[in-house]
Amino acid sequence: MWFVGVLIYITGALGQSYGANLQRQDERLKESEAQSDTAPKTCRSLRGVIAMAISGTFMSLSLLFAAQTQIAPLCLCMFAGNFFFAYWINDEPFDPRTDGLCILVVTLGVLLCLLAAPKTDSTYDEKEMWQHLILSPTWITFAVAAPALIFGIICLKTVLSLRLSSTSEPLPWTETALNMCWGALPGSVGGVNITLSKTLFSLIIGQFNNHDHDVMAVLECPTVYVVGLSLGTTFLLQNAFIVDGLKACTAITVMSTFAVSEMIVAICGGIFCFHDFNNFTALRAATFAVGVLVAVTGVVMITRFRVEVNRTDLEAGTHDPLILKSEPDLMAESKALTSCTNGARAR
Repeated sequence: MWFVGVLIYITGALGQSYGANLQRQDERLKESEAQSDTAPKTCRSLRGVIAMAISGTFMSLSLLFAAQTQIAPLCLCMFAGNFFFAYWINDEPFDPRTDGLCILVVTLGVLLCLLAAPKTDSTYDEKEMWQHLILSPTWITFAVAAPALIFGIICLKTVLSLRLSSTSEPLPWTETALNMCWGALPGSVGGVNITLSKTLFSLIIGQFNNHDHDVMAVLECPTVYVVGLSLGTTFLLQNAFIVDGLKACTAITVMSTFAVSEMIVAICGGIFCFHDFNNFTALRAATFAVGVLVAVTGVVMITRFRVEVNRTDLEAGTHDPLILKSEPDLMAESKALTSCTNGARAR
């Protein structure tokens, strides 16, 4: 039934791209309303958050049917869907020569990962989970490394923001790194969230099946509540960080980096926490690693291209001639694209 989980996850990933772009549109409209002294519409401002929350829940349910390491590369479906929603909702430009190339690179990486990922899955009751998973060296390694990574991204984002605010001519790669931080932060938290979701589902099913289908065995399990509380916390943090990033950057930049960061952390969660490395052959492991590197390369490329677009538009006040839009739309796009750098400096 792994293919059911794949379809559910793809649907949820596309829904998150849609919600993120609704949120980005709301931020742009808020700026316009603030300039015209118009009262913001609260009901509209919630639609993006609600869409992302529902889609995130949908994505978590896919873990009932498929292994975490197999699901993780599908995070990049947000990347592909985001180009469509960003163009449709926020009028962000699409250049086939650069954006199209990046989509092809990321798609190739995802397909390699999906083909090589393990298709088997396991469930554990509380005793088995503690003995075989939680107390294992690999699980402990992930439990220490993941929070350290998140804290490191927060520190890097703060340092880069201060550096950009103190210079009038920042280096392009400094801007690129900061822009990637806006997506990498919620993506890293999202990868932990996926790992906790898989832990909770495996624990609930294992407790239920291994105790004569007794619901009380699940309700009386302390670990279920600890994991559930941690899951809820990471879910709220992830959405808060996404909203924060969409205030500073375009949806394409934030969600592209978010997708690949979530994928990497979720893959590490599946390998280190659920020991999916036992299900890899040497060939499959090599193919999977190549797929991850190809996908990451595609996201770095699009982020770098977006920085160049921002600089070109800021200097020349024009857009790529391939983007056939009216002059008012071009001006709106220019403001949306350059707000990534302006928002970072303001912070």
